[in-house]
Amino acid sequence: MNEYELPLVFFTVLCQWGIGGIIALTLYRLRPNSQMSVGQLKYLVLGLWLVEVVGSSLSLLHLGSPFGAYRRGAGPAALLVKP
Repeated sequence: MNEYELPLVFFTVLCQWGIGGIIALTLYRLRPNSQMSVGQLKYLVLGLWLVEVVGSSLSLLHLGSPFGAYRRGAGPAALLVKP
């Protein structure tokens, strides 16, 4: 692979970052003496959610035809059909 697939790189990094943040936040909240207020928790979760949405949206740019992404849910046979 001689050229970088930047949408794939950003998708991978942002989604791993978001999931890692959720895991770290969950482990932090399981501690008996966690000092985070509900307001702080809401903003942190919203930020992690936005990272996941941006990362998942960038995955569409990696497809050959982003507007044909809906066919992915129909199975392998639907992927062979050209619009």
